[in-house]
Amino acid sequence: MDTKLYTMTYSLNSGIKGTVNLSPKQIEEWINCYIEKSSYVTIIGKEYFGINSVLVADFKVHNAYSEQRIEIEVVKQLSMLNDELVEAYDQKKLE
Repeated sequence: MDTKLYTMTYSLNSGIKGTVNLSPKQIEEWINCYIEKSSYVTIIGKEYFGINSVLVADFKVHNAYSEQRIEIEVVKQLSMLNDELVEAYDQKKLE
């Protein structure tokens, strides 16, 4: 079974930052622990990973729906529209 993993970055209240790769199921479990203010423990590969959600100041999961990816797509679309406008302007100039 080849499950896609997503990188979660988090910052502790102390300022320490960390990253961990989690499956969608693990992300869902983590978010539930964060909401419930409970500790989260899971197995990643052959290692145990645990984090106390009370000590986490913030976190972000980088996946297909991340804001950065959406922003990049919007910029690409705007660039394509700009190219179309330039082409239309050039064609009008030639007439």
